[in-house]
Amino acid sequence: MRIVLKIGGNEIDDAGFLSKVTSLVSRLQKENHQVVVVHGGGKEITGLLKKLGIETGFVNGMRYTDAQSLDATEMVLSGGSNKRLVRTLQRSGISALGASGVDGSILVAEKIIRQGEDLGLVGDVSAVNVRVVENLIRDFVLVLSPISLEKGSGDSLNVNADYAAAAQRCKEGGLDGCETVTGGHLIGQFLSPRTNRRTDAWGGSPENRRRFAVETVRAVREAAGPAFIVIYRISVLDLVEDGQTWDEVTALAREVEAAGASILNLGIGWHEARVPTIVTSVPRAAFASYAGRLKEHVTVPVVATNRINMPDVAEAVLFALRQPRGCEVRELLIAPATEPSWP
Repeated sequence: MRIVLKIGGNEIDDAGFLSKVTSLVSRLQKENHQVVVVHGGGKEITGLLKKLGIETGFVNGMRYTDAQSLDATEMVLSGGSNKRLVRTLQRSGISALGASGVDGSILVAEKIIRQGEDLGLVGDVSAVNVRVVENLIRDFVLVLSPISLEKGSGDSLNVNADYAAAAQRCKEGGLDGCETVTGGHLIGQFLSPRTNRRTDAWGGSPENRRRFAVETVRAVREAAGPAFIVIYRISVLDLVEDGQTWDEVTALAREVEAAGASILNLGIGWHEARVPTIVTSVPRAAFASYAGRLKEHVTVPVVATNRINMPDVAEAVLFALRQPRGCEVRELLIAPATEPSWP
């Protein structure tokens, strides 16, 4: 099996953490797994930029990368951080080889424009040269810097290592899609005024609070390509004080669809909510009508959820939501009804 590990910029200088990574890589190799390690270099990049007197610019709260900043970033990621990690692995008897996404065109990226703003020399992965990776990991642990080759120009672009690692996993793992979860988790905490107290471009107004969710969906879509299924779990009822309003929910639905979501899957209630949503005391399909209401605002499929756990209930929901005011729920709800093993 091929396994991709991601090391963040905050961890790459942590000797204790790297010791654990080295032990993990060693164990994976003994189990005949092929390993790619994708890494960042955040703190070291910030330190070098400060030492060189290069100011970090922001556009609407998003980092701008100019040519000077990219040179420094590439020095750290493809030079110091990459080789230091290679040496750490090799000291433990692991055959490691360091490379950047530029080498062998391993990672090809396209410049990104966020909300109409040019972020400079920043890109998202659009292609992975799997053949080169396969050749390298036969004999080595590949330590990969996310600096990528710009499609067309052949110049370097800075790519977030999380997206590079995710794109690598998706391309090699053969996944058809993924789901982004909100509710009371990180994205939901940006969306809700209950938890988002920021005063910058990522907080305050409903539009700013939605930005993190929308940009996450957009980044997943750009990194994974047009054929990948991107499901967005949208909280239509937070069921907590100072949660989102219905108008905010529908505006978010439209924006995440425009950003690249293929399907909207209903989420009901934060984990912190005191209102029961899935226990047996909740009526069957109690929240299904919200799928129909949300469908009026989007063109992508909307999935009804919660307490639809018997075939006759699923059939009734499908019938009700297909009425003029209803929602065209995906046929995945019917599939269990045809299964002889259905309890």
